[in-house]
This record gives sequence, structure tokens and C-alpha cells, in this order.
Amino acid sequence: MRKHTAKMAWLLLLVTAGSIFTASCGDTASNTPVQTQANNDSAAVTEPVDTAELTELEMRKLISDGLTDEDFGGKAFRIIMESERVEEMWTDEQIGEACNDSIYMRNSKIESRFNVKFSVIEQVDKFETVNFFKTMVLGGADDAELGAYNDYVAYTPVGAGCCMNWVDIPNVDLSRPWHNKLANDGATINGKLFTLCSDLSVSSMTYTYGIFFNTRLTTNYDM
Repeated sequence: MRKHTAKMAWLLLLVTAGSIFTASCGDTASNTPVQTQANNDSAAVTEPVDTAELTELEMRKLISDGLTDEDFGGKAFRIIMESERVEEMWTDEQIGEACNDSIYMRNSKIESRFNVKFSVIEQVDKFETVNFFKTMVLGGADDAELGAYNDYVAYTPVGAGCCMNWVDIPNVDLSRPWHNKLANDGATINGKLFTLCSDLSVSSMTYTYGIFFNTRLTTNYDM
């Protein structure tokens, strides 16, 4: 998206580090002491921690997001997305279900820390989402800060020049473990990355699939 529609886009993608859906972490085999975080994610205390006995999740929580605690004055952070995907980023309340409540708590912490308020602009389906996004940007409107949609329809806003290059957005550190390096590296062309995959997207994990095949048969048939 253009600059006027992405003034806080870095905020949402980086502060999702606390989600329970994050599975990756740093080098869990290393026993090198690391610096722990203070009560907020942006600050760090100087006392080292022996990581030898820590679990993968505990190691993951030690990684700071590196952001300062900015105050956005209660501004809305608006996300355009299709109705079927709203539950990936937004829920109104805690209901005792692990995924739902983790998303609720994640958003509440971000809203409190940065003094922002999340809102979702729902579209019927993925095609309406990208078309709305494209029309908004090309029309010079300022209706949203972030667009969330299926990767295979990303060509609509990207091809129309409606998206910013994530590589150039301040405070976005693509080396952090909550960003999907494999997906993002593959989508980066000539130093430009217009769509970002991270732990924020639950479906990037739930929709993971594999292909199994018989290697002997492929050899026999010269495949």
C-alpha cells in the first residue's frame, strides 16, 4: 500500500511476537546467556539468563521486538479483510478457546501499549477484499492501514502499484523469527517484497500441507 495507507503497518506485524501460535525461536541448542526483556517488549534488562534449561517457548519469549513504546493517541488501525478470515486477526471477547483468547489478548496488549484501537473492514470474499484495497489506494482514499488477503490474489493490488515494499518500511526486521523467512525470501524479487507472511496469519500454519511420493517409482519412470 502507499505511504498514506501504511503509517502504522509496521506496528501490527512486529508486535505479534507474544502469540501462542509462534512455533519458531532462536538457536535452542545454544547455552549462551541472552538478555531478558523488561515488563514491556521494547526494553531490556542487563541481567543475563542461562538458557540451557529453557523450553522452546520460553526461549521464544526472550526475543524482544525492538520497538519503542510510541503513543498513537488512540488512533484506529484499520484492516481490510474477507469475512472468513476475520477470526485470524480480530475477536470481540474471550470465550475460553485457546486461539480466540490468544488473539484477543495479543490485540489488547498492543492497543494498550501503543494507544491504538483495532478495527476490521470486512469484505464478502477475497476478490472483493483486493478490489476494495486497489480502489481505495488508487482513488487516494485513506480508509485502512493494512490489507489482509489470500496470497494467490495478491497480484491485483501488487500489479496496480498499490503496495509498499516491506523491505523499506522502518522498524520491520524481517530476520525476526515471527516472520516466515522461507515464504518472504521466495516472494522477494529484486529487493522488493510487497506481501508479508508472518505468525500473524494463522492460516499460514493451519493451511500447511505436504506432498508424499514413492521415490523408487519416480526413479523407475525417470521423473
